[in-house]
Order: sequence, then structure tokens, then C-alpha cells
Amino acid sequence: MVATLLSSSTASPKEELNVFAVDARIAVTGTGICTSIGNSAEEVVESLLASRSGIAPFAGDGVERMVSKFAAIHSRFELDHRFRPGLKQWWDRATQMGAMAATDAVARSGILESGLERNRIGMAIGVSGAGQFSPNRDYVLDAATITPEIAELLLRRNVPHYQLYQIARWLNLGGPMTALCSASAGSGIAIGNGVRWLLSGQADAVVAGGSEAVMLLNFLGFDTLGLLSSEPCSPFSRCDGMSMGEGAAYVVLERLNDAVRRKADIRGVLLGFGVTSDAFDPIQFDPTGDGIRRAMTSAIEDSNLQPNEIDWIRASGAGGRDQDASEVMALRSVFGGSIPLVTSTEANFGHCNGSGPAIGLVAAIEMQRCGWIPPTLNSTVQSFPDIDFVPNHPRKMVAKNFLSTTAAFGGTNVVLVGGNQESYRVPIEWDEVVVSGMGLVSGFGCAPSDVAKRMETVDSFIGPIDRNGIDAPSCMRAGLVKNFSFRREAPSIPTRGLDLLTQYSVSSALKALSDSESHGQKIDRDRLGVVTGIAHTSGTALEKLFEEIRGPWASPTIGRALLNKGRFLVTSRLANYLNCRGYNATHSGGIGCGQVALNQAYEQLRQSSSTDAIVVVAADEVSRTKWMFADQLGWLARPCNNNLVDGMFLGEGAVAIVLERKSTVMKRGGRILATIAAASSSLDELPFDASFDAKKGPPFQLDYQGTGLESALRMAIDRGGPEFADPDLFLGSECGLKEVDHREREVIDRVFSNAMAYGSTSKITGVQFSSGSLFSLCMGISAMHDEATCEILNRKALASGRTIRGCPDKLAILATSEDGHNVVTFLRRQDVNNILFEKEPLP
Repeated sequence: MVATLLSSSTASPKEELNVFAVDARIAVTGTGICTSIGNSAEEVVESLLASRSGIAPFAGDGVERMVSKFAAIHSRFELDHRFRPGLKQWWDRATQMGAMAATDAVARSGILESGLERNRIGMAIGVSGAGQFSPNRDYVLDAATITPEIAELLLRRNVPHYQLYQIARWLNLGGPMTALCSASAGSGIAIGNGVRWLLSGQADAVVAGGSEAVMLLNFLGFDTLGLLSSEPCSPFSRCDGMSMGEGAAYVVLERLNDAVRRKADIRGVLLGFGVTSDAFDPIQFDPTGDGIRRAMTSAIEDSNLQPNEIDWIRASGAGGRDQDASEVMALRSVFGGSIPLVTSTEANFGHCNGSGPAIGLVAAIEMQRCGWIPPTLNSTVQSFPDIDFVPNHPRKMVAKNFLSTTAAFGGTNVVLVGGNQESYRVPIEWDEVVVSGMGLVSGFGCAPSDVAKRMETVDSFIGPIDRNGIDAPSCMRAGLVKNFSFRREAPSIPTRGLDLLTQYSVSSALKALSDSESHGQKIDRDRLGVVTGIAHTSGTALEKLFEEIRGPWASPTIGRALLNKGRFLVTSRLANYLNCRGYNATHSGGIGCGQVALNQAYEQLRQSSSTDAIVVVAADEVSRTKWMFADQLGWLARPCNNNLVDGMFLGEGAVAIVLERKSTVMKRGGRILATIAAASSSLDELPFDASFDAKKGPPFQLDYQGTGLESALRMAIDRGGPEFADPDLFLGSECGLKEVDHREREVIDRVFSNAMAYGSTSKITGVQFSSGSLFSLCMGISAMHDEATCEILNRKALASGRTIRGCPDKLAILATSEDGHNVVTFLRRQDVNNILFEKEPLP
């Protein structure tokens, strides 16, 4: 597939890399935007040219006790005639705005009429961390009050990926999918992920963006953290805080050559993408601006431009003094004394959290088209007199190339480079991606060798529950981690304030990085990233938030409780503790979301020479709330004639995988455990029904014929080569629900030989939503190099008659989520004689 994306080139290989002259320009062929200053690109441009702000007084329970009383609320928003009335009751406000913007972007692009198959159109979204259903003060998280409706609301709908699957099904998209919840960097990383899919050939078009709504709870949280301004925000001027905002923006992305070929209306071009981590603090921004500086440099290098070729910067500029000052420090470092025009649109749109980068990008693209630079509103004081912030009034100017920057909570920085069709052709260095380290926290121990040793005598770590607060009559067995001590596993890291989910994550990551760096020199921390996949937030943090909600409204501690519930905080802490200052992202999803994170890290490493390695972490915790929700949804194994049948045993633990570019491993004298050969994903096609009821029909939203799953497998074979038409070992995601597991077995037998070694490690661990498929990957890689592990898998994980014959060379990993998202990864064994490389001096 990659070969079809390459233009004619005579470039020769460079060391271990495949270097091609690839036209890596990505066309934006559709834009959709829905904000407080406009319901379309045309309305937004008109408002920006008129220096119009959407920030106005905000009313609500408890606001009179807050510092801030202003926000940019979209007061004129209503779903239009294209959407049936029932959706307004079923979809939360953010999903409604997102569906409107995404539908507009897709309609403008004409991509659905282009003849592309649905499994070639992907979707990537970024939201701040929730499905935007606002919990109220009446919720009590105990067994007496949790109903199937409440369980569905909090476990299935109040999650970042709810918006993803709802809008994707509304538009009938079926390609690769991901939901980023990297605080206010989310939609920027989502757009960059879409670029990676297009350049690798995983998709031929991608709908990318995000949507956020202002909820009173979030408003209170930001205010109690001291982040909001008492007046409408004034970026790079008075700088006393931000103003909350809401809105949605989506873009349709295609490879430029494809867009030109089908004569699409090209709105703009994306040239580069950079993401870094401050590795500094979950809230405070690095005062040196080093993180955002490195993101700018990475994006400019990715675009093959020089800093002096950037004409304009649509800056993050949220209005907080420390954040704005750090961004100015970065601009001075990157551009020296020739800083281009800089503007912030935060005073127009407000701070829209995860959707902010997409809103800013759409505004930048549309303003570039009309030849104007938008103003920075509310500029009253020259805090940084060496920079032209285009104060208060737009300026006529044609910007050929621009940067769109975002600095987010958690220390994540994302930068996109935009241009036009005449901007440059970009060379890409395609590198192989390998596994160089693994770390586990499991009921059998905290290393693959520990697990294999324990499994020789114990069938599984699914056993009776002895955790306080868990009481579900239907099932009292789970795969729990016993005798875990974070103080023992990570003695140098303070435990105060760290929930169990974070402790598992940090412990596994430390082990994986140590495993990788025990062979060869250390990895450059500026070029080391961290990516997480987290299905469910910490139960402890969730219960603490609900306890705060029931207390005094606008309590000073509610902001901290809200922050601790965010998935991005786990990633931020990992970056801080491991000092990972490179690529940074947090993925949300259901079963298999850790594998989604792994596949995205794989694409980032293949294509970006600014990233050497990424620690991929997935973690699960069996908490009281998660247990109650799963019980009410009918997911847990239920008793029948004194036996437990047809249902899940929940599992917990964490898995960390170190992925590296092969060239990096060779240079530092490291070790290769396996090579990733291919990755693919798809979303099952189902009749759109937003009013899915958890009490009726199968508990998962799947195509039980398995068409989408089969599509993902065949795409992976196409990408991995004919050798993977018959892998030596296939580990799936059997969850214990008969209809779900039968579907998986039927499709695998349809695509592969029915004698192939096939099974699932969930029989050993229980169902680990985030980390289960990565646990399978660890065990599969161990089996590649250890016959004893093969025998254990044969006895305890594989289906009858499906045994491995010798150590496998080709490994297939599969996961299917409860929403019908199918994810496939193929791995190839590294020849044992070449596992260790001679050390070469680093340049």
C-alpha cells in the first residue's frame, strides 16, 4: 500500500531507513465549524473580520461565588433539519455540535459521493475528557441507586469515545478510529493522527476534529483551580486568566494528489505536525517554554520548511500569564529577532478545551483563503512589545505558511503547519518499528518471566473477590492484582494522591523502559514519547468527584477532583516521572484501546524522524463503580445451575511496551524482541440508532456477521504481506459473552486456516478493557523466544486443537470493543541471532 503513495523517486536507502521523496502534503477538502461567533466557516470569517467576540456574561448555580462570570456560549445553536428530533434528547450538547460541524465538513468535501468505500474513511476526534453529560448533585454511586440507565450513562455515554462512534455511525464511516483526550491538545493530535493514517495508506480520507460544551461543573472546576479571568480574556496583554468557551470544528483530510485528481475544492494544505511534552507539571506550564519550542521545531522540520518561511502564527494564547509568557519564550527561541505576526483567537471563541486546536485550525485556513490575519482582541497593554499581535483589528495579508499552536494542561504541546498547494514537497524517512522492552503489572507478577513461571502451576489469576465495597450477586470472581506495593515497585516516586490506576501505569512503564535500556545506551528523553490507552477512569477518582458534587457547590476542592478524574493526568504523570519529553497522547476507548494507542504510536514512529521511541501504556482497575456499572449492564458472568456462564470476569493490571525505530535501536546497541509488520482497524457497519438501550438485545454494538472485523483482518494481511495469511499464533479478545466470542471465532476461521493456533489470554487474566490485548502481545512475544511460554499458552489460553508448533515467527493480535471497533496488529519475530546489535557510537 505504501508503494502506491510514492511518487517516482530514485532516492537511495539511507542506512536502515527507506527514504523516499513522498508528496506528503495533505489537503483539507472540507471544513465545518459551530461556535459562539458563527455556525459556518463563512459566518466565522465574517465575525473575525468584524473583530467580534463570543464571550459574554455567564449565569448558573454558584457562579455568583466564582471569580469568572464570562464564557463564550453558543446561544444560537440548534440541530437543523438534517437531524431527526429524537437526537436532541439522546445526544449531549457537545455531540450535537460535533455532528453539525462534521456533517458540514463532509458535505463540503463531497467525499461520500467520491466512490470511496466506508472502511477507507477514518475518523479521529479530540475532546477534553468526557462525553459531556454533566453529573448532577442527585447522583449517588452506591449499589442501591445504580440502575442500567445510570450505568449506561456513566460507562457508555459519558466517555470521550461516545462522540466518536456516534458521529462516525451517523456519517457511516468505517475506517480507522480514535478518540484523543489529551486535555486541550486533543483535536490537534487527532488531526495529526489522521495525517499519519493517510500517509501510511491506512485510510484514503479522514474526518478529524472535536467538540466541547461548557458544563457548569467544568466551569466551576477551572475557576476553583484559579485559571479563569475576572473579565473577558486578553491574550498576551492583561493576561490574568482564560475565558471558557464551547464549540466544534471538523476538517476532511485527503492526500493532496487524490484531492487534485477528483477536482475537490481544496481549502488549505497541512504540511507538518509536532507533539511534545513539557514533563513539568499537570497544570503549570514550563516557564522556559522548552516544550512548546520543541513542538514548533518538530512541526517545522516535519514540513521541510525553515522558520523564516512561516508568515503567521495562530498562537495558543489562552490568556493566562504563565502560559502566554512561556509561549513567547518559545517564539523568541525558534524565530530569534524575526518573529512573524502572532494572533490568538481565544478572545473570539473562548477556551474550548479539546476542540480548541481544530477550531483554531479551521479559522486559520479560512482566513488564509480570504487573505486576512485575524486580530488578537482585548489588547490593552503591550506586555511583549517586540511582537506584533495584530491588536484588536484584522490585517490584510496573504500568509503562505502558518503555524497553529496549542499548549495544554498536562504539559502536552501540539503544533500544525498549514500552507497552500504551492508549498513544499516533503521527504519522509520510513523506518521499521520494533519492540525493545516490555513491563507488566498482573496477578501473576510484574514481568513476562514471572507470569510464565506462575502459569506453570496456576491456571489463571481469576479468583474470589476480596476488595472492599464490591458486592454483585451475579458474579464475585475477577482477575485482581494481589500483593501489589507501589512503594516497593517505585520507591523514588511519592504515593500521595496517586490512585491505583496511575500506580499500575507508572510501575509497568518503569519496568518496560528499564527492560529496554538494560541493553545498550539510554534513549534521548527529548525524543522519547509516552502514549496511553485508558478505557475507564480511576474508580477512586470518580467516586471522589461525586462526593465533591454532593458537597457545597463551587467547593474550592472540586477543581482538583475534576482534574484527577482526567485520563490525560495519567499520561502527564508518566511523562513527568519517566522524563519523557517527546510525543505525548492519551487515547480513550473500550476493549482494545491500548492496542489502538500502540498502533498509533507505530505510525508516529514510522513517519517522524523527530521521535525515536514511545512507551505505550494501558491500564485497568477493578473498582467498585466499574463493577457496579458492568453488573447493571449485564456484562458479568451470571449463575446457571451452580455454574457461571455467558459473561465476563473483569480483570485489572497494566502493560507497557517500548516501541522504537529500528535505526535508533541499532545505533544505541539495543535489543529487538519483535518487529511490527502491520496495523489496521475498522468500525462495524450498523443501522444508525442513537437510542441504543442497554437493557434490550445484545450488550455490545456489533455486526454479528463480522463483516467489519473481516475487513480489518484482510486489510492487515494486505499491509503485512502474504506471509500473514497464515500466522503461527493468533490471540483474540474473547470476553466470555457467547455471541461476541462466536463472532470472533467464525471470522477468524473464515479468513485463516481453521487449524491455526488461536485463543485468548482473557481466560487467564479476565477481561482487561485497556490492557488485555497488550498482555496478549507480551505473552505472544515471549512465546516467540521461549518454548515454555508456548506450552503454557497451549494448555491455558488456546482453543482445543489449536496448539502452537514450536516458537511462532508470525503473531497476530486482535481486539474488538463493545462499540464494534476492530483493531489488528501483526508482529514478526526478530531472528534470535540478530537480537543484540554491536554498540555503535552515537553521533
